[in-house]
Amino acid sequence: MAHFRDDSSPNAWDYSSWVRTYALFLEEPLESFQALKYDIETERPRTKDLDTAELLKEFPTFQQLLFRVINCQVASESIKICQAISDGIANLVDKFFEMQRHDAVRATSKLVRSCHCPKLK
Repeated sequence: MAHFRDDSSPNAWDYSSWVRTYALFLEEPLESFQALKYDIETERPRTKDLDTAELLKEFPTFQQLLFRVINCQVASESIKICQAISDGIANLVDKFFEMQRHDAVRATSKLVRSCHCPKLK
């Protein structure tokens, strides 16, 4: 579906773009499940309880999921993802001054990326 195209009418072309974007969103949870080793839709997000290394590893996955959802303009799927990101941000901020310098630099870049989601502005 990532290459879906319907040229039958001008409206169909617009819908085709949405179908391709939504297809990417549907593929993203599969990749996320492989990276996170749990399903965010059926299990409670763990970002609140992760140690620094795990949090820095998993956080970008949640951000990517949220960006895909926002691009599809599907609000209902984003609630759990937003909760995981919110918990992760709180966890990163709580641990920030205890982190080693290289982890703090990585955490800062993740937090900055969260602030620059173009669809949220």
